[in-house]
Amino acid sequence: MSNINQFVVAGFVAQDPELKVLDSGKKVLELVVAVNRNYKDSEGKSVADFIPITFWDKHAEKVSQEIKKGNLVNVEARLQTKKTKVKDTNITVIELVGTKTTIHKVNKNQEVQSEVITEEEPATQE
Repeated sequence: MSNINQFVVAGFVAQDPELKVLDSGKKVLELVVAVNRNYKDSEGKSVADFIPITFWDKHAEKVSQEIKKGNLVNVEARLQTKKTKVKDTNITVIELVGTKTTIHKVNKNQEVQSEVITEEEPATQE
């Protein structure tokens, strides 16, 4: 039996992405995708979850160049953990790391054009 670690998130980009370069030279991008739930709150408003997804290196660079707030995207990701320290307490952080991104754009003729960006090789976290 093989191991499966794959998550799919489909929604709208909640904010313009900002590519960051770490001291090590690695590029990182955190993209927040708004995903609507299937119900409304007591005031009749739609409820959404805002899912942060991390991208690394070339994938991060490509995504940051092609995506902007409001784009409809499908993101395939893997779940990854890392250990960190917060106020002298060791904690484990769970993050989604993007491996494949499909951007759906609507042109002037209301036709949907899709572009796929994939992770060239598995990224390692900092």
